[in-house]
Amino acid sequence: MTIIAVNRKKESPTGDEVKYNVSKVPTIIVEKYGKEIGRIIEMPTTGYIEKRSCRNLKKR
Repeated sequence: MTIIAVNRKKESPTGDEVKYNVSKVPTIIVEKYGKEIGRIIEMPTTGYIEKRSCRNLKKR
C-alpha cells in the first residue's frame, strides 16, 4: 500500500497526484503488476468500499 498525502490544493511534494490523475480526495487506486485495475473516487457509488474493492479485484 502506498499513501500519497496532498495539501488543500490537492498537491503532493513529489507530484504523484499528476501521475495518478488525482483531483478529488480520497482517491483509492488499486493496481496489479503496475497497471490500474480499479479506482474509487471520494466514495463508492454502490454500497460499501469493501464490496467495491473486492469486485474490482475479481474482475481481473
